Amino acid sequence: MEGHLVHGEGDLEGEPFRLAPHEQRVLNKWFAYEPGETEYLHRRGLIGWAKGNGKTEFVGALALEHLEGPSWATGTPVVRVAATDGEQAEELVRIAGMLLPEGSELRARFEVFDGRITRRKNFGAGSIQSTSAAVGKQDGQRPTVIIGDELHEWDARDTGSQLGLKRYGKLTRNTRKRKAPRQLFISTAGWSLDSILGRLYLVGKRIAAGEIVDPRFLFEWIEASPHWDLEDPEQLLQAIVEANPAADLFWPASNLVEGYQDDVAQGELPEWIRHHLNRFVPLHEGSFLQDLTAWADRRHPDPDYVPAEGTPVVLGFDGSESGDSTALVGATIEERPHWFVVQTWEHDGRRDWRVPVDEVEDKITWACTRRGWDVKEVSADVSFWRGSLERLAEAGLPIVEFPQRRAELGPASERALEMITRDGMTHDGNPVLARHVENAKRRETEFGIRVVKEHKDSPRKIDALIAAIQANARALWWLVNGYGEQEADLW
Repeated sequence: MEGHLVHGEGDLEGEPFRLAPHEQRVLNKWFAYEPGETEYLHRRGLIGWAKGNGKTEFVGALALEHLEGPSWATGTPVVRVAATDGEQAEELVRIAGMLLPEGSELRARFEVFDGRITRRKNFGAGSIQSTSAAVGKQDGQRPTVIIGDELHEWDARDTGSQLGLKRYGKLTRNTRKRKAPRQLFISTAGWSLDSILGRLYLVGKRIAAGEIVDPRFLFEWIEASPHWDLEDPEQLLQAIVEANPAADLFWPASNLVEGYQDDVAQGELPEWIRHHLNRFVPLHEGSFLQDLTAWADRRHPDPDYVPAEGTPVVLGFDGSESGDSTALVGATIEERPHWFVVQTWEHDGRRDWRVPVDEVEDKITWACTRRGWDVKEVSADVSFWRGSLERLAEAGLPIVEFPQRRAELGPASERALEMITRDGMTHDGNPVLARHVENAKRRETEFGIRVVKEHKDSPRKIDALIAAIQANARALWWLVNGYGEQEADLW
């Protein structure tokens, strides 16, 4: 790359192409061979860089390397550069063409068109072509490699539906028609962990933490740590430098400090964090957790961890009869409690669906009497469930009402939020609980932040989070007050 390419549009236009250290590191890993083999170690990968760290030119240079460099596999190299739509993908290929110096021997080998670069006939077959991520436009393609740009946008407005997965699925399946196919996606953080990018990111985080092993998957994600106080100028600068390897290399870090103040003034802090600190931030305003990677970071290091028999715990229960979901979530009674989902029941799409009452009662009984935990109480929202909870209490289960009033739920919500953001708890990685955390909104009250749905009839449920908040609040009470007299009478 450095011997044959030049920089495109920008301050360095026309100058010899130079890789920054973070770009060189990715290339070294992406083109690493499997020990003792002739194929590359990594078949797929996810690269996460904040805005302004060279993603666009890097995609172009990488596409050219796969077409003409020594890395292309035996056979005709077919490189597909994929983006949200055809226009964006064509722009990426246009930028790749600008990296080829006019009048050079390398440039003479190619025909450069809008959205397509092909080898001239006397230099063999092979091409780079733009590819839209739109559904229905990928059939019949047989690429050797797909390089996907800004994956966070592929289903950004479609989170929770299947349309984004169809786009991604069609593109990636087409690579399987070739020997040793490869897929590399490069993106800035998105708005949702419940998305194509979010799911790949969570897999990558688990690989990086040693929770799972997948030597075929390359994960390189650079983001700012959640502990920085962005209102402190010194810490703001440290966060910027941590998340931006191009800071003071491609551009002055002070530029982003000025941009931060402007975005805060305009109420666009979440977007600034996503763009420039490369952390997941919810799309909708007023989200309960404004930095979703803080939740991902709290996952217990042991993916199979379950509190052992005899562990003192509190169970939180929140539920409805029909339209909403119902959840039973536990919290261990310790300085850094662990949140774990016992079970959730969610609407299955049928019009006549109702929560299976008998099954819920049996699960609460099992958790209290047969699982082996030392269950100090079941902290319950009794709405819609008074009859069931009375029966369970009469059977000797430690049922305690947790009123869904601002005076109780406000302080409990605020404490839970603080523990998530300040590394004060762990959780089991349950996908339903993660989705409910992401769905939750915040409402300011005289008692602090209260967790609410985005609106009364919203299909985006939050019951598992409510149950966790209740369990956490009561677990902390037990931790402080010991195992003597209870604060509230059992039913």
